Amino acid sequence: MELALSTGRAAAEAANSPEQIAAFADGLLTSDEYVASLQSFITCAEEAGYTFVVAEADWNGLFYVYGATSQDASSAEYDRCYNHHAGAVDHAYQMLHGDELN
Repeated sequence: MELALSTGRAAAEAANSPEQIAAFADGLLTSDEYVASLQSFITCAEEAGYTFVVAEADWNGLFYVYGATSQDASSAEYDRCYNHHAGAVDHAYQMLHGDELN
């Protein structure tokens, strides 16, 4: 658990992401923080021109499944949004809760 959190904190700091850094500040990573980071990522990517279809509710409600399409936005914008708003939280949360998929 500590490895996932410390790796996540370092990634959030590297991404210079105040939202993600705050998610790791108390040493816990909640499902609410996970969902908030994904919602911030989706908002950012939508502003860059992506369209999302989000299906929540699989795997005990702990993971989001989403699809994104874009005719005009660059994949660099998608990656920037993901890394800045959700990447560190997403990876750490999946490391912490991956066993719940089985």
